Amino acid sequence: MAPSGDPEWLGATPDGSLSWEYLPQGEMAMTAPLYGDVAFSNGVYVHGVLQEIVVANDGRFAYLQEATLRRTRHSYLLDFAARTLYVLDLYRSWEVVGIHEGALWRNDGTRAAEIEQLIKSARAVPLIEREGRWVTH
Repeated sequence: MAPSGDPEWLGATPDGSLSWEYLPQGEMAMTAPLYGDVAFSNGVYVHGVLQEIVVANDGRFAYLQEATLRRTRHSYLLDFAARTLYVLDLYRSWEVVGIHEGALWRNDGTRAAEIEQLIKSARAVPLIEREGRWVTH
């Protein structure tokens, strides 16, 4: 798929309080996953992530993965209330499908990690407002 900047897909919390769109920028390599940006309806904009985005039903947190071909890749936990992006240690293949009860959840119904523990060991990147968007830089 060629970079287009047009939204690839839209998502929303069940109550519709938060929505988002994924803006593809290209492929990381032939047959590799797409990379792009995600724009949330609350003004938060994250650059350079994979399309798999998991948002808590209450809209408090989002889990995203860094788009890179390096062997070591980071995952991000976005805390909308604190306007902070947490860079998690290193990417773990958690196959996160949900965020609730203070934890990230796997597709097999087990807890992948407690949010409180992840935040303690993560690097916090405050979001800054720039031209009407909340970004990391």
